[in-house]
Amino acid sequence: MFVVAERDGKLVAEARPVTLGTSYQNRVVITQGLATGDRLVAVGQRLVDQGNRVRIVTTPAEVTR
Repeated sequence: MFVVAERDGKLVAEARPVTLGTSYQNRVVITQGLATGDRLVAVGQRLVDQGNRVRIVTTPAEVTR
């Protein structure tokens, strides 16, 4: 799992080990490893490596830019 972290004023991907709980269809509960307020890399997570710069998008249209 990658979360968004701020390093030297830049947003970067940070690998975080998590514990998975139950799943339902294509959703999984994360039971350990995240804190309240953590922002997850939800799109393109297979293309991201530790330390890659990322950006926060708020609308689906921004994802393809």
